[in-house]
Amino acid sequence: GWDNVYAALKGWRKVLESKGILTFQMSGIPVAEARGFAINYRPFPIAAFNSNDAVTGRIFTLLHEVGHILLGESVLHERSPLESNNAIENWCNRFSATVLLPEEYVTQTARDTGKHANAVWSEQEIEAISRRFIVSPSAMVRRLRRLDLIANESYQELVKVFDQRRPYDSGGSGGNHYNNVLARLGTLLPSMAFQGYYSGEINTRDLSSIMGTSVAKLGVMEEKVMGVNYAFK
Repeated sequence: GWDNVYAALKGWRKVLESKGILTFQMSGIPVAEARGFAINYRPFPIAAFNSNDAVTGRIFTLLHEVGHILLGESVLHERSPLESNNAIENWCNRFSATVLLPEEYVTQTARDTGKHANAVWSEQEIEAISRRFIVSPSAMVRRLRRLDLIANESYQELVKVFDQRRPYDSGGSGGNHYNNVLARLGTLLPSMAFQGYYSGEINTRDLSSIMGTSVAKLGVMEEKVMGVNYAFK
């Protein structure tokens, strides 16, 4: 039901943060150096993704990292999760795919498209169904294979095509400073930081450091995060 990939990314982050998982966005780092990481720290584990990745890639990585958290692991990923044959990485891939592409809905959507077991798919058909679920064609074609909804020959051909054209964002900076801060930190950590400030557990300097912004800008951040100007009018 999300209108676009950015709304989907924001929506998934909101879901995870409602469960106590901090979601962070890295920036200024090449995808080849770090695509994502998981820190299994309790009570607030961390799942992070790289802003230079395609948005659908960020979403898949985010859920992949949650898989590692569920397994009690802390990891750093340099390569795409889809490029590994490691058993744990494969499990986390399946976890991410199962969350993003539930079997019931994928199967029904394929049937609505006239596709059944071991069907032949075109590039355009894969791209269309991928857009409906807001995932990459690479992830979609693998999920269809897992569910026996694509013929092996068709799968082998399409997975090569889509893996070779896997897009990345330019990673350009810009935009609204306050929105950029929240894109980097999510909303759970900022809200906890302001609550900590209200209760006297941290001071203004601590809050400014956590938010990565100057004291002068905390008023605007407070309104964006908490919806009010309580402490910084």
